[in-house]
Amino acid sequence: MDLNESPCSKLQGIKADLTLSFPPILRDYRGAMNYYILPEFGNTPIDRITFMDVEEFISDLECSPKRINNLLVPMRSIAVISA
Repeated sequence: MDLNESPCSKLQGIKADLTLSFPPILRDYRGAMNYYILPEFGNTPIDRITFMDVEEFISDLECSPKRINNLLVPMRSIAVISA
């Protein structure tokens, strides 16, 4: 450890290490949450999201079925946890 290294550069290095240590699928799920799910449902209480809300969300996506399934994985996990 370099004593002259700034705290910011230390944190950036740790963040880079953490990013590299996450399996790619976890990075994909995080991206799904940040770029698709939270912008759509972020202010909606979980118990207020209906099946039709999810169906409409899916119908608006321009993705492959595989990608849509990967986007829904974090949503399913949240639904199970909140039940």
